[in-house]
Amino acid sequence: MKHTFVVLAYKESVYLEECILSLINQTEKSTIIISTATPNSFIDSIAQKYNLSLAIRKGVPTIANDWTFAYAQATTKYITLAHQDDIYLPNYTQNLLQKASKYDTSIAFCNYYEIRNKQIVKTNLLLFIKRILLLSLGINYVGKSKINKWLCLAFGSPICCPSVMYNKEKLGEWQFDNHFKVNLDWNSWLRVAKMQGAFVYTNKALMYHRIHTQSATTANLDDNFRHKEDIEIFTSLWGKTIGNIISKFYANSYKSNEL
Repeated sequence: MKHTFVVLAYKESVYLEECILSLINQTEKSTIIISTATPNSFIDSIAQKYNLSLAIRKGVPTIANDWTFAYAQATTKYITLAHQDDIYLPNYTQNLLQKASKYDTSIAFCNYYEIRNKQIVKTNLLLFIKRILLLSLGINYVGKSKINKWLCLAFGSPICCPSVMYNKEKLGEWQFDNHFKVNLDWNSWLRVAKMQGAFVYTNKALMYHRIHTQSATTANLDDNFRHKEDIEIFTSLWGKTIGNIISKFYANSYKSNEL
């Protein structure tokens, strides 16, 4: 196997089984592991039903520590941290592996649609802005230079976290930053952007990202965590004055996440 899906399972998601079935039904097969810091009989039963390995992290659940633990479970070159509420289209793995193998890739990722109230949403303000930002990667959507990679992240985070396929041979023993509750993915992309290796993007929508009231993203928008962390990153990139201005515009774009 070249690739591993590690499913980030938390408590008892009604969408977990649907996510796992989408991984099992990929045209190119991968190792599939379930990782959790909240072990329970529901997750156990899903793992047993599909004969999947179950990795249990001890300690208090935190997003950064849970992701770091999950990332460490894969022994393959490539890994995707699959979010339990999302659906991966059958050609996700095959398409990204084919594109990633053409370049000196650090991370590969794809376009995506949203699922809201059981409906597929192909575009909204947030998705439109993200797709515009990714144009900065250049020809064939492959960002090889540090400036190309920086530019696609300098005005916001256009990379859909659960769509990302990490090259472990390039990134090594990756750790997500516990300082962030929401923007730990954006912080990671900025760190990866400083390293050797290309950002490889396909504008084909290869997954559905579910937006619902129980998701961590929606909850953190309600708690205003995202806006605080956005300001922190924008000011680190642009300075206090310009960073605060950009963050105000950016905040309007993710109002489309409100249900």
